[in-house]
Amino acid sequence: MTTSCPAPVRRVPLTVLLSLLLCACAPEPAEKPAVVLPVLAVRLGLSEDVSSLSLSGDVRPRTETVIGFRVAGKIIERKVEVGNQVKRGDVLARLDPQDLSLQTQATGAQSAAAQIDLAQQVADLERFQSLLKQGFISQAEFDRRKNTVDIARSRVTEVGSAQRSSHNQLTYAVIRADEAGVITAVEAERGQVVAAGQPVLRIAQAGPKDIGVSVAESRLAALQAAKELLITLSALPGKSYKGALREVSPAADPATRTYAARITVLDADDAMRLGMSARVAVRGEAKPVLMLPLSALYRDGDKTAVWTVDAVSSVVQLVHVSVASVQDDSVTIGQGLKVGDTVVTAGVQKLQAGQKVRVVAP
Repeated sequence: MTTSCPAPVRRVPLTVLLSLLLCACAPEPAEKPAVVLPVLAVRLGLSEDVSSLSLSGDVRPRTETVIGFRVAGKIIERKVEVGNQVKRGDVLARLDPQDLSLQTQATGAQSAAAQIDLAQQVADLERFQSLLKQGFISQAEFDRRKNTVDIARSRVTEVGSAQRSSHNQLTYAVIRADEAGVITAVEAERGQVVAAGQPVLRIAQAGPKDIGVSVAESRLAALQAAKELLITLSALPGKSYKGALREVSPAADPATRTYAARITVLDADDAMRLGMSARVAVRGEAKPVLMLPLSALYRDGDKTAVWTVDAVSSVVQLVHVSVASVQDDSVTIGQGLKVGDTVVTAGVQKLQAGQKVRVVAP
């Protein structure tokens, strides 16, 4: 009878057993807590949009006239400088009148000669009329002499007109102010030879004042529909004037793509001087709108969006919106949001969809 021996038992080191027991009893690692970002946010409410546009410009005269001589010549006198106040009829500049005076004398002599010739022709016609009655000349000869008198009369009229014209030319050698105003520019100096019509002076006529502004094509409709225009001047803080739109250029400037417009100052005073910097607040019809700080906008590809915060879970969500208008550092939201939404206004570039945030007070 054969007896089998048992297989030998392998002994495991004690240190290995202890390591296995410790690993089995060790607790599982806890999940890393989610990061909660602090953000600034606002709760949307309705605001009144009463000042939807602000324009920069300057004070200009209603009428600015460019003045020049109506004849050519050499300037021998200029009596005004930039900034001088002038009254109607004041002499502003003169040309050398020598050549014009000689022309006037020549036409005067021609007029005198024509009148003498006419008198002689009339006297001869009276004698020829007596000869016709006596039968010494024919009717045809008398008619020829009568035509000579008519020609002499026409010559007197012609030369008289030339004399008056030369006299007018002499008066055109002097520039006088057509209206009261102020000299805004001098474009020719004493001793300079100028052509007829060449600009010599610019005069801003006294009277109504305008504000000249440039309006972007996207703002033109708002300006034309404005209920009120409020004008303020940088040089006169705390003072304001009322305005009214007077004219708008029919074509945009090819370089700036803006339209030139003139706004009449309805209650201008002497404190408002030409060239002062002005600002025009365009006030339209008040209407409730949703407004946000410009910092709340987030660019999502080619779309504009904002981050809204869920009131229960405090999780942010990206919402696409449309912007109706932009005013300085705020925007008016057209679509995408409603009253009561909480919108993040700072830190929008660090957020991700589904992220939890903590709204802090500004």
